[in-house]
Amino acid sequence: MRILLLFGTFLMTLQVLGQTMVSGFSAGLHTGGSTITTTANFPADVSTYNQVLMHVSLDCPAGGCDPWDRFANLYLEVDGVDIEIGRYITPYGNDWCDWTIDVSEYRNFLTGTRTLKSHIETWQNGWLVNTEFEFITGTPTYAYTSVQNLWSDYQFTYGDTLFYSINLPEKLVDIPANTESALLRIVNTGHGQGNTDNAAEFAPKTHSIHVNGNQEFTQFLWNDDCDQNPCSPQGGTWQFDRAGWCPGEDVVPADYNLNSFMTAGQSMTLDYVLEPFFNLCSPWNPGCSPGTTCAECTYNSNGHTEPHYKIAGQLILHSNTPFPTVSVKEYLLDDDTRIYPNPSAGVFNLAMDLGDSYEVVVTDLQGRTIFTESFLGLSHQLDLTDQARGIYFVNIQSQSRTYNFKVMLDN
Repeated sequence: MRILLLFGTFLMTLQVLGQTMVSGFSAGLHTGGSTITTTANFPADVSTYNQVLMHVSLDCPAGGCDPWDRFANLYLEVDGVDIEIGRYITPYGNDWCDWTIDVSEYRNFLTGTRTLKSHIETWQNGWLVNTEFEFITGTPTYAYTSVQNLWSDYQFTYGDTLFYSINLPEKLVDIPANTESALLRIVNTGHGQGNTDNAAEFAPKTHSIHVNGNQEFTQFLWNDDCDQNPCSPQGGTWQFDRAGWCPGEDVVPADYNLNSFMTAGQSMTLDYVLEPFFNLCSPWNPGCSPGTTCAECTYNSNGHTEPHYKIAGQLILHSNTPFPTVSVKEYLLDDDTRIYPNPSAGVFNLAMDLGDSYEVVVTDLQGRTIFTESFLGLSHQLDLTDQARGIYFVNIQSQSRTYNFKVMLDN
């Protein structure tokens, strides 16, 4: 049986073999980099469905389509948390596109009344987005699925290591005792250009997945078949290969089977480790020289933009019995390492996450060392009151870890 649920208060049914169709967005309008929200009424019981497909299509609004390739994704809101269920890139100078995305891993959340969110980073004109969920009858391999966000960073700066860490926080996960299968899902796309290696959009990089402290998998983040895009022909540079995406295509998740590394009822650590990279063309690189080191050393929102990744990492667990709450926390609490207040008139407080011995080195924008100091413990005061007003880089090194901050001395 196929049941078509139309958005709103009306319900229509059509007799078709073995499927249920649920409408999500119907001509939802995206303008101005917007996120739009709707409510979808999914089946009350999903135990008889073994696959769920999300059909996504774009149409032009009355004023025309955005001509540029834009990042886009869709979320389900679950207990106040947004879980990404699909990602795609709008076409480059084309007025149509449609995709089918397998969302079977989110089947247990696609039940009852749910909030569905759609985001497109569109600024010129806009798009109309349509979604429809196809539930296919069958016996699922596992009756229950748990999905937990590990990383949800959609502006992860890559290569500005004097200011930003290149590392995502390692995660400590308690695996429930009834877990029968586990996988790590990574959805990552690189953006930004005009940098060293033309990162991150046009830079092929190999990242690694560490499980319990050991590298077990690698991900070569590169799409080399953009010229075979079915949503074509397009305009501009749509044929060029890119870091994990193509204009006018959906982004296929990278799934890593964790069954041989996890023990039900015990904890495990997971880490997504980016390939080492230093952006010489960053405005935060004191050694960057325009026209020599790089064509430009400032981001201009055009040919030279900040290299960054849009990363979603999820832990997906399966069982034939209901799951308890799954605990996910940072193994190394980077959020507990901070420097404040910032800006400051000269005195900064350092709060560290480990009681260790540290060496502090402060450099100016020209890369000159203007201050060094050692300290021991979880807290310390850094006094720069004798330095000139401006921006400085603070490097803090312990035996096992390195922290980098940018601070501003202000009146």
